[in-house]
Amino acid sequence: MATLCGETLIGHLIGRLVSTGIFSDVLIFTKDQEVRDSRATVLRDPTEGMVMDSIETLVNLKVEVFVFAGDMPIVSVPFITEMLSIYDGTPIFPVHSGGLIEPLHGIYNRRMLSFMPDKSASADRSLKGWIGNAGASMIRIPLEYEDSFFNVNTESDIEIIRKKIGC
Repeated sequence: MATLCGETLIGHLIGRLVSTGIFSDVLIFTKDQEVRDSRATVLRDPTEGMVMDSIETLVNLKVEVFVFAGDMPIVSVPFITEMLSIYDGTPIFPVHSGGLIEPLHGIYNRRMLSFMPDKSASADRSLKGWIGNAGASMIRIPLEYEDSFFNVNTESDIEIIRKKIGC
C-alpha cells in the first residue's frame, strides 16, 4: 500500500477526517481485506460490481453517508464544512469550474435509491448519471480548494502530494 507522511493513503485521509471534529464516526467501506485502522470502523464491501453497487449497499446500511475517495488524501475542512452547512437532505456533490462532478466526495442518502438505474445491461449505470437523475444539489469548488480533489494514481502523484502538504 502507498504511504503518505508515515501512514497509508487511507490512514492519512482518516486522520484528517477524525481531526476535523466534524464526524462522529468514520467508516471504511472496502473490498480490501488488509485495510485496518483503529480510528475507524471497517466494513467489508460484499458487492462484486461497480462502485455504484458499493454506494447503494452503503446507503442501505447507513441511510446517509458523506463519501470520500481513499485516493484523495487532501480533504479541505472548510469545504466540507461548507457542504455540510448547506446540506438540507438533498444529496450534494462538488463540481469543478469546468462542470466535472466529483461523485466520490459527496453526500448520498436513501432518497437517491428510487433513482438507481436498472441493473440491465442497457441502462446507464454511471454515478454521474445517477446523481443527475436524483436531482442532487451541486456546489461549485472554489479555486482555493481544487488541490483537495487531487487523486493519487501513481508514485509521482504521491510525491506531488508530499510536496503540497510538506512531508
